[in-house]
Amino acid sequence: MRRELVTRALRDRESIDVPRIAFVSGKGGVGKSTLALASALTFGQSGMRTLLVDMNWRWGAIHILANAYPQASVAEAMLGDAAIADSVCHIAPRVDLLASAAISAGGGWPPTETITRFVDALANMHGRYDVVIIDTPAGIIEQ
Repeated sequence: MRRELVTRALRDRESIDVPRIAFVSGKGGVGKSTLALASALTFGQSGMRTLLVDMNWRWGAIHILANAYPQASVAEAMLGDAAIADSVCHIAPRVDLLASAAISAGGGWPPTETITRFVDALANMHGRYDVVIIDTPAGIIEQ
């Protein structure tokens, strides 16, 4: 399921002209989130409207690194408990963060149709940005 989520986010047909960069690794703690945040800030400083998406549903921490606290998390938006717009917060000039947080202590991944609906909604945001940076969860597991 993780692979499907990242694949759909990266190849969305409606936003094919928007560069997307995903940070992936089979192991956690290697600096993906730090590198994704630094890259987003660099793109923003260069004048590009940048969306940083923290797709680490259970352990997302970019909002902490960026000292940003949105009204809702990506998980809440994905599950339909909040609008995606409530999960987006401005963290620097020309840089927005679609923040994540833990779904729940025992969480796990939501159903495929929930992820599909979220990725489709995410595609509608691409026109507002020049580049999209995606921070993914650790591990490469088919679920």
